[in-house]
Amino acid sequence: MTAERKDEGAHGLVAGRVEELRRLEACERALAQAFVAYARAAEGGATLLHLGERHLHNAELLAGRIVALGGKPDVEPDDLWIIGDPAKLDTIVYAEQAAQRTYHDHLLDMDPETMALVRDRILPAHEDTLAIMTGERGLMQQSLEYG
Repeated sequence: MTAERKDEGAHGLVAGRVEELRRLEACERALAQAFVAYARAAEGGATLLHLGERHLHNAELLAGRIVALGGKPDVEPDDLWIIGDPAKLDTIVYAEQAAQRTYHDHLLDMDPETMALVRDRILPAHEDTLAIMTGERGLMQQSLEYG
């Protein structure tokens, strides 16, 4: 394989990773917006707003990786994880679970630095949020228990 072909492959891989991260970052922002909608409708709004801020922080972390990889974050939020009325607990719980599944499904597609960021900071934030909202353990805790 020529050096030129290798460069084309590497560029395509990075571009694919950036696109994937753009989508995840946009989904985190949409989830933050859903938490605001839920906080307005539910008791304990201040705590819920704090949980929404976690998702904005996750989006900022992902945006930093996007820029580091030579991309630009998406402008619009992506409500892929939001299925239903965001003012309902079931919608928020489903979105948290969908986020965890999505990150787990794509973890091995990520570069090592992004993988560490997701594994060590973003997934634990989702785990903690789900535990606060429902008392359930998330995917990471379950996988540690069952090996």
